[in-house]
Amino acid sequence: MAGRMERGELIDGCFWIDRCLHRSAAIDVYRAVDVRDSSLVLVRVYVALSSTGLEHFSRTCTLLAEHPHPAIERLVAWGSFSESAVYAAVAPPAGPTLAEAMEHGVSGSDAMIVTKRALGALRHLHALRVAHGDITARAIVLPQGDASLATLTGLALVPSALIAVEDSMPSVQVETASHLAPELVRTPGRPTTDADMFALGCVLYRSVTGQLPFASQGGVVGTFLRVLYDEPALPRTTGRREPWVLSTLAMRMLAKDPAARPTAADALAALEHPETVGIESEPSTLVPASRRVGIVLCEELERGHASLAREGELERVERQLDVLGGRLDRLHSGTLLIEIDATKSGDGLIRTARAALLLQSALPTSKIVIARGAAGGIDAAEVLLAGAAAGRVTVLPELVPAFERDFDIEPTPHGSVLWEREPHTEERTEAARRRPGSKTGPEIAAVPWPATEFDGEVTIVEHKRRTLELAIASSLEQQPTLEMDLSALARATVPGSSPPAMQHDDTDPEYPRE
Repeated sequence: MAGRMERGELIDGCFWIDRCLHRSAAIDVYRAVDVRDSSLVLVRVYVALSSTGLEHFSRTCTLLAEHPHPAIERLVAWGSFSESAVYAAVAPPAGPTLAEAMEHGVSGSDAMIVTKRALGALRHLHALRVAHGDITARAIVLPQGDASLATLTGLALVPSALIAVEDSMPSVQVETASHLAPELVRTPGRPTTDADMFALGCVLYRSVTGQLPFASQGGVVGTFLRVLYDEPALPRTTGRREPWVLSTLAMRMLAKDPAARPTAADALAALEHPETVGIESEPSTLVPASRRVGIVLCEELERGHASLAREGELERVERQLDVLGGRLDRLHSGTLLIEIDATKSGDGLIRTARAALLLQSALPTSKIVIARGAAGGIDAAEVLLAGAAAGRVTVLPELVPAFERDFDIEPTPHGSVLWEREPHTEERTEAARRRPGSKTGPEIAAVPWPATEFDGEVTIVEHKRRTLELAIASSLEQQPTLEMDLSALARATVPGSSPPAMQHDDTDPEYPRE
């Protein structure tokens, strides 16, 4: 059985399937009836689990059954269909979700009660070394509309990281993305207790302000960028104690650094005895501005075996990014993100452009966009990435002036495309002279670059490879050594393919002719 159930089927002779509520490649959720007492249950069917995933599922279900909590949905039964498919039946609490209650407004006192119940549930789970993994306002139910009965539902019994087949991993939704902690955005993996606190901080912030702290006008990518780079505005309160204390706690739970977030136990103690832990001290009114770093976005990569062939090229890019003061992350959505550290010496945007060209050499058919980690640029970058031309490095319009001196900019219907500028002979000579161990003196100008022969002509790819190598060496002369492995550039275009159009100086006698 692959987990696809039809109305009227029985699971383990106990749970009569009524209808499917949710279906994806990795999990199905059914409304069912327990024929033993006619009670309503939700049956979650997990398919394509790895052996580690099966072990995690069994361990988590056993712990929840042996250690129930009044603020956590009750696990009724669990079992297996086959070697890789399992099910869990839970008793859903009847009532509106916190998200539905927020549509009509939640009072400060109710928000305080719900938060304490949720923190109590998390303290219990975390003591069992179990993370919830999917906390949103929809995962908190208010039975009979009573805040004092608030219950956590939707526990991730099997993290997506433990799905056996990558192609069956569930896609990330915008609501989930807006609650995902920065460390999980950068490095997808199993849910953690620290990430639970971040997600609950998002819910808490929304209960006070009515808005999510990292809401994006775009989709998942824009939301992830806001989680990474935006600092939410400090909630304005009316002076009443409950919302002010909650807003202060929410800001601490939304810390980018996991170590800076309070634990569930500490946060609960802070709400019960704020005077003993200093939570009522006036928070800073100076919210840090969005980080002004240069970023490079590359369209979502396919999962599975098709992406394995690119890993070698990306590893080379990562090594070269160390020289540029950058890092490469594969976001939870599959999008590639390069972040350039603005605190390093040198022009951060120029280094960002160099990084984009390096990434293009490894992924010559992908869409690549240069932006900045600022609020206005985040939404624009996501829109630009969606409409950018494949195989090109596209620049946000407001950043074009910053690149015109060092790069060629080509206006296109899809945006402004950035190319490496072909240096004149004297510029190449000066750049080469600065390289450690290079010859010095006028004779270097007469030394032609070694040519890669193909049908008797110098390939444009080889010329571009050497141009980019010298450009990086020139722009980073403060580095004591520079060992660049740019062989990936020479392989970016195979013989017989058409390299991208280039703007160049026709008067340059050393420019290779096709």
